[in-house]
Amino acid sequence: MRFEYPFNERVRTVLRLESLLDRIHLLAQQSDSRMHQIALNSLFDMLDITDRSDVKSAISQDLTRQRQTIASYADHPTASIQAIEKTLESIDQALEALNNLGRIGQAVRDNDWLVAIRGRLSIAGAAAQIDSPSLLAWQQRHVSQRHADLNQWLSSVEPLRGAISLTLQLLRQSGESALALATAGSYQRSLEGKSYRVLQVWVAQEDGVYPEMSGNKHMVWVRFSRLDENLKIHSANHEVNFKYALCGL
Repeated sequence: MRFEYPFNERVRTVLRLESLLDRIHLLAQQSDSRMHQIALNSLFDMLDITDRSDVKSAISQDLTRQRQTIASYADHPTASIQAIEKTLESIDQALEALNNLGRIGQAVRDNDWLVAIRGRLSIAGAAAQIDSPSLLAWQQRHVSQRHADLNQWLSSVEPLRGAISLTLQLLRQSGESALALATAGSYQRSLEGKSYRVLQVWVAQEDGVYPEMSGNKHMVWVRFSRLDENLKIHSANHEVNFKYALCGL
């Protein structure tokens, strides 16, 4: 199992959006109308995040910075020029699509019915037909019509999804993994003045533990815990073998 810790709020926001967009697209492909309702909820959650910060500009800046770094690798004698050019082309395509996007989710914002449903669903439990009869009416439409509606609304965020996927792929690939041992369930490491953006930790599922991570520009800490049969949290006070990677691109 892989767990990730972002070193700043910018990366944290992008990771949250990645999770939401993956969930939305998974749910939108289902046939069950209840899954489509949850897809709408997740779509509105995504818009709430993008309304609070200039996500489009931040991701564009990250891709541009990554492009400059990767382009500089061409001067290395063992570099694969073909691989570098392919990556640069992918970045250019993602940047162009992002720049042509306009406001994120504009197709959703321009739909009066979706705006009304978004406001209604901000109330806990208001997806019930007594509060949102038009939502139930939409859910009763044929699945092909609901799929067509969802695909249309999601098309306005697809360039964002592609850009997020690429910038996180490049970031994750930049880290070199290493094996480590947490003594008494705890591990710490000095960053030696180097700047990173994400810490990744992998643990074996059969070990039954998960990491709680924290860090700053000087140190990272990993503390392992476990859930018992009653879902109570306990510290893992034994040795834990794990793999980690520090990613900074």
